[in-house]
Amino acid sequence: MNKFWKNNKQNIFIFGLPLVMAVFVFFLIIPQMKKINQKIEENQKIIADHESKEKKISEIETMRKQYALINENEKNIGMIFSADKIVEVIEKIEKIAQETNNEIVIEIDDKKNNASVKKTEKEEDAKVLQPALENYITIQIKLTGSYRNLVNFVNKVENFDYYADIFSIQATTDEPSNAVQINSRINPFVGGEANKEQLEEKKITNDQGERIIYSSLELVLYEN
Repeated sequence: MNKFWKNNKQNIFIFGLPLVMAVFVFFLIIPQMKKINQKIEENQKIIADHESKEKKISEIETMRKQYALINENEKNIGMIFSADKIVEVIEKIEKIAQETNNEIVIEIDDKKNNASVKKTEKEEDAKVLQPALENYITIQIKLTGSYRNLVNFVNKVENFDYYADIFSIQATTDEPSNAVQINSRINPFVGGEANKEQLEEKKITNDQGERIIYSSLELVLYEN
């Protein structure tokens, strides 16, 4: 063995050292570089998200002021969104509801969505109002689905084609009193008891076993 080592020591170093280096690079250096690059990408994404959120927050402050002024001056405001654009917005929101497994009812407040300021008390208010009138719409939404469905819906609405500012959101497990009730009239010819086709139990969970909740949202949409 000693003789073999003496005769081949130089060759072992020549061929073995690069092999050791390759193993070191492959198993230690490359994974560490991948982790570093991944962390850099994550940090860049966090920074980009933070900048985007800061921009949206600064814009939302202006939007909130616009919304408050529109409410104060709604009597002096005409129609804002065209009928075609309102239909487009409704279709997009209905599609989001479908994608997030929610049943939806949309109400448009025509009094608030009423495209020019006839008269305002302050010139400064008019400057804030005028750009809002070109891209503003307020919507009331009623959703039926699970809590997870609601969260998914809100996330998608906040990231679609319009800036969405949700002013109020309420959720309850109690079915609204004005909801459409299932027809469960008793057939007098079946011994006074409703059969399966005539009476269905009110569902309190969805197909995934999640509790069904009834949510109401009021949101203002601003076109980008």
